[in-house]
Amino acid sequence: MSLPELTDATFSTVTQSAGICLVDFWAPWCGHCIPMKAMLEELSPDGVRIYAVDVQEYPNVGAQFGIRSLPTIIFFRDGNPVKTMVGVTTKVAILEAIRNL
Repeated sequence: MSLPELTDATFSTVTQSAGICLVDFWAPWCGHCIPMKAMLEELSPDGVRIYAVDVQEYPNVGAQFGIRSLPTIIFFRDGNPVKTMVGVTTKVAILEAIRNL
């Protein structure tokens, strides 16, 4: 399963959503981002939508959320950012973070 890619124009999909969304901020040149994105593609937690944003292609969204390191994952609840994870992490850590939202 490929993660739906958001753009500057479509990011409102997240900020106007009810429930939990996870957004993976990545770039093609980021060596740790590619395996992280592949791992996220394997996740399918109930009721959680997972998206990706290529910050090289769409820097405005990254700037809006102060992305300084890649990969960065931001968890949103009802359109609002509620948790951020920076750097490589594990499926277990992501699922635990979702459970604790």
